[in-house]
Amino acid sequence: MLTENGVVIAVSSELERRGWTIAGQSFTTQRGVDVTATKGDRTLLVEAKGEGSSQVHTALYGQAFKRGQVCTHVAAAVMTALKVVAEGRHLAAIAIPDSTTTVSALGPSSGHFSASA
Repeated sequence: MLTENGVVIAVSSELERRGWTIAGQSFTTQRGVDVTATKGDRTLLVEAKGEGSSQVHTALYGQAFKRGQVCTHVAAAVMTALKVVAEGRHLAAIAIPDSTTTVSALGPSSGHFSASA
């Protein structure tokens, strides 16, 4: 199961492979944009969501999120990305696991790339 931290690491690696420089990462214990990447004069801000809790102290630690939780987390990521786009200064993206739970909750996506942790 890929947690948010795993998604941050995986998307950062894939962005680097595609020529982006990782300017910053925030993990679950930190606040802020999950991945900040630059390429030339462009800055990409990525909001990441995992498929389960990575927080040891939570009741759901080690368990995959249910369909409703996936939808809630992805909706929050989309809202964050929309705010970035509305500001007009940076590119925005969301990064989520390409898992059975995510695909069944959201349907197949287009224009994405897959990266493994």
